[in-house]
Amino acid sequence: MTAFFTLEEADFDAIEGLIGVRPPAKAYVKASRLYDASLSVEVRCALEHVLADVFEEAGVDDESDRKAIAGDHTTIEAVSTAAMAHAKEVGAGKKTARVKAIEKVPAELERLKPYVEGGARRR
Repeated sequence: MTAFFTLEEADFDAIEGLIGVRPPAKAYVKASRLYDASLSVEVRCALEHVLADVFEEAGVDDESDRKAIAGDHTTIEAVSTAAMAHAKEVGAGKKTARVKAIEKVPAELERLKPYVEGGARRR
């Protein structure tokens, strides 16, 4: 049996205490009881929703930058690669504030990876 739940404000603090990283704003819980009677709880979030939090945290404000980085990518690795390529393209060798913000994207994505890649789990 599997059920899905939205998170309440107090849940974010509790999950952050367990996992060590605050869940993205649009995270949800997938709770399951398996055939062997074991329990599984995962906190998950779609990549597109994680990206909204990542862009906010990194300071990537320009909509064209966000679109260029997100593209139609479906993995954290692909988005991270796109971010670094876009930073080089935009910066042309200069470390502007815009480039520095874009370069923060891969680290922010890595931090939130447990919520995208199979969910942050507790059994």
